Amino acid sequence: MQRSHILCYAIPGADGSITTGKRRLNWVWYWNYHETDELPALLTDRTGHKRRTSVAPGMVCPEHWQKQTDVARAFFPPQFRELLEATEEPFAQPIRDLAVPQMVFGRVVLVGEAAFVVRPHTAAAAAKAAADGMVLGEALRNGDDNIEENLRGIETQQMQMGLQLRNYGIRAGNQSQFPHAL
Repeated sequence: MQRSHILCYAIPGADGSITTGKRRLNWVWYWNYHETDELPALLTDRTGHKRRTSVAPGMVCPEHWQKQTDVARAFFPPQFRELLEATEEPFAQPIRDLAVPQMVFGRVVLVGEAAFVVRPHTAAAAAKAAADGMVLGEALRNGDDNIEENLRGIETQQMQMGLQLRNYGIRAGNQSQFPHAL
């Protein structure tokens, strides 16, 4: 669809099962909203409370959900229509990019999504957080007594990884949302 795309993937079931028939399906529908006028309306929940970061499951305004359901009925293949219609408590969350200018502040280091929020297109946020943790552990275990210096020693490499993931996510998202603009 123009300025939109949807995807679906299997996730473990309620009991953590990955067995076929016991897994659940997760779906994500990317839809562009103008940040200044349309997004604030979307982020206003069904009680009228304006949210900054997301609208919780089941709190999306019925008008917004109905609009998306109408679009789905008009344009989606049956499998995706069925997924949307089976969703009892939809939620909304804007996709934003975050890259900090530095990760190390003396004896404090930002890791994972405290330093970089990458788009879901990368499928790498958890791996990035794990890599940050592993590198941090190695720096503290193998470094000398100067903790601040040990932390500064990992910052450049982890900053580069975070920036590469952020940039990749932007490219992948733009390619999916705006294929003719590239």
